[in-house]
Amino acid sequence: MYLRARSLTDDLVDLLIETIHRIGARAERKVERELLDDLKWVTGKQNLLFELADASLAQPDGMVRDVVFPVVGEQKLRDLVKEWKATGPTYRVTLRTVIRNSYRGHYRRMVPQLLAALEFRSNNDRHRPVMQALELVKRFADTKVHTFPPDEVVPLDGVVRGL
Repeated sequence: MYLRARSLTDDLVDLLIETIHRIGARAERKVERELLDDLKWVTGKQNLLFELADASLAQPDGMVRDVVFPVVGEQKLRDLVKEWKATGPTYRVTLRTVIRNSYRGHYRRMVPQLLAALEFRSNNDRHRPVMQALELVKRFADTKVHTFPPDEVVPLDGVVRGL
């Protein structure tokens, strides 16, 4: 009997891990498709910066179209901005938004049920914030609230990575 119960727990944990992985993987594919479809990698970024600075300093009162675009090129600047958005902080923010929307729209009903079926324990103080976060999620799983009440302490440090 113990072996069968252990196997069911293992299956539930595997399902939870797989579900969370699937949320992240699908979000990454979607964001990459959206941001990287028309992306052109800009080579020589450091040289571009120096050329841009040189042209700007040579004519500080000039118009961008007259001073910067002839030296660097409008399309190259557009490509540079797209590259930055696709690889910089915009990518991470967009990815988190897609993950959150995926969870909110589809997985929100399933994950709390999986969490309720499992018991999490740890004696390690390093895992304390995660344990507190799991407890908080479990407490509010059966409610209709979309955000935690303002007086609720939501553990973020050690649980949620910064943007």
